[in-house]
Amino acid sequence: MSRIHEALLKAQKQQGIENDRFDLENHPLAGPEPADGSSRENVEQLSTASPTSFAGETVSENAQLFRECSWEPDKTHLVFMKTGLSIGVEEFRTLRSKLLRERSQRYLKTILITGANPGEGKTFVAANLAVAMSRHSGSRVLVIDADLRRSSLHSVYGMERTPGLEDYLSGAIDSVSIVKQTPEPQLCVVTSGRESAIPTELLHSRRMQQFIEQMSRSFSWIFIDSPPAAGISDSAVLSEISDGVIMVIAPGTPIHVAQKARKQIGQKLLGVALNRTDDQSTYYKYYYYYTAHVSTTDAQTTDGQ
Repeated sequence: MSRIHEALLKAQKQQGIENDRFDLENHPLAGPEPADGSSRENVEQLSTASPTSFAGETVSENAQLFRECSWEPDKTHLVFMKTGLSIGVEEFRTLRSKLLRERSQRYLKTILITGANPGEGKTFVAANLAVAMSRHSGSRVLVIDADLRRSSLHSVYGMERTPGLEDYLSGAIDSVSIVKQTPEPQLCVVTSGRESAIPTELLHSRRMQQFIEQMSRSFSWIFIDSPPAAGISDSAVLSEISDGVIMVIAPGTPIHVAQKARKQIGQKLLGVALNRTDDQSTYYKYYYYYTAHVSTTDAQTTDGQ
């Protein structure tokens, strides 16, 4: 049984979801686990070596040129901006810790965050995970809105959409000018920029690859908010320049949709964030994460996406 199948099945049982679109027990998600069985390794077996083991780089002088930006974060979506104790903060710290442990085992810097379907919370996860990682000692983080079709990262952070990634990829502006320095000292953001009629072509361009290579010399972590994986090829294109992928899905996601999304991502899948949003509120009712090298963990957090 695949890990995504297990995640959906567990959510269905715990949340009491009745889904007449498919039978989870009788429709295993296609796509074999790695032949070496690495997906069954336990997180406790991972080394707790310093997460900077592979970093080594110093922050580029370009970092001093990054522009300051407007910053009026949406506190319903950004759990780290809420006053008092927020349910979701500790869960994102836990997710951060898992990535740091994984990084102690291999090179891991550029993380693609996508969803199986639109509206499953990928931007919520990307925005909050980026803040969580930026608050880890020694980390300098860049989060990029590469969803050139339906961008929303700028709304979560409360900043202007332009200039952004599309402006650079189309040749209208240089790369440094699109990197926005936030009031969070170790967090920078690249918004999506202008709307594009050819998003896939731009994301698959040599300029996009060069941009990631350039930013890798200035940041210790790069998170890319990608379009959903099922239905369009943008996430598959972006996964080629990423070191790993986290996929966000909802408990009611049909198996064939999750299957298609996983096939798009391929062997770079690190893990799954499974969301369950109450229609009557903005609370993220269920959170679930696993990686190809990390065992499952359950928690509660909040979501507005």
